[in-house]
Amino acid sequence: MARSTGRNIPCGLNGVVTTVTFNREIAFLAVPFLKGMVIFWMLASGRNSGLTAKAESVVNVSFTTSTTDFPNPERGFYRAIWSTNLDSFTQEDADDAFTDGYRLVYALINLERFKNKNALPDGFLNALRNGFGYARAAGIKMIIRSVYNYPDSEVNYETAADAPLKRIKGHLSQLKPVLRDNADVIAVVQAGFIGAWGEWHTSSNGLDTDASARASVKNSLMDNIPPSRFVQFRNPRHIQKWVADPPTVDAAIAQNFRFGFHNDCFLSSDDDVGTYSEEKEPRDNERNYTDRLGDVGPFGGETCDSTWSSTAVRRTTCSDILKEGAIYNLSYLNSQYWRPEFHEMWIKNGCMPRFGDDWGIAWLCSRHRTRTRSVGAGF
Repeated sequence: MARSTGRNIPCGLNGVVTTVTFNREIAFLAVPFLKGMVIFWMLASGRNSGLTAKAESVVNVSFTTSTTDFPNPERGFYRAIWSTNLDSFTQEDADDAFTDGYRLVYALINLERFKNKNALPDGFLNALRNGFGYARAAGIKMIIRSVYNYPDSEVNYETAADAPLKRIKGHLSQLKPVLRDNADVIAVVQAGFIGAWGEWHTSSNGLDTDASARASVKNSLMDNIPPSRFVQFRNPRHIQKWVADPPTVDAAIAQNFRFGFHNDCFLSSDDDVGTYSEEKEPRDNERNYTDRLGDVGPFGGETCDSTWSSTAVRRTTCSDILKEGAIYNLSYLNSQYWRPEFHEMWIKNGCMPRFGDDWGIAWLCSRHRTRTRSVGAGF
């Protein structure tokens, strides 16, 4: 994994001047989508304090580097909440996730009961608010996806029904204030809504094959999801239609670029079970695109069952996950799904400890310089 050390940055607070060495422990994380990281310092002037300075001295403090694997917010392995559905989330579940070392959980906004109803009931919306509150109290964040169905296996999804376009847009408008008020505990929003599992295929209303309908749902997502949150889409070809070339880092920040990608069959076959094209030339083009997209937007997902795929060649070695994690800037991965075929192989072959280093960031505070003053009494 690539590691690079950045510049020393002066920082401080209340008269403190500190030198910070920023170690970009990159591999899986693209620094640019840490929007708005700001280091600042305030030199206390004593103005209007009513205190009289008597003497001043300087204290220098140095620090020892720690290699502890600190849990990172919005990074790392995630697990699904126990009930899967956000409206039935509990504080016990949230606290358990934190205690077990998770800082990310996956939760569905399950709209299956309302696929034939234009309005979401207040009781349901309040239950979602409560669920977000439990996450906040526990100190975790959520990966959110709204769905109208969630088949229990990869072989019985073809008859799963979603909602028509107008209803999707209406439901999104109702969800907007709930999501806005809880943006602080949302790590990322997966696009959802269309098709089986909300993965933008096999739509009973034909939304997955209608380019104008896809664009309409995309626009509604961007309008109703909090502007501080990224929206991850499942199909790279769809994203390419909307954004021909990912922007540079500077342009992404200036434009508040919010597109991301989630791959729910990561490492699972040559085309990641339909994620990419079967033919090599377009597949290589799509992979190159998602590589560049990962520099300015979040990438994550899960591994999956590929036994029924025509291109089922799993990439389960340590070199596979470490190489592709770095290419796409992987920031989160399901810890539970298809674990024996992938995760247990990584554990067996000794690369699991690398993950803690490679999909977070580390700030090293190397020197701390403080001005101290003794003061007289005042008002």
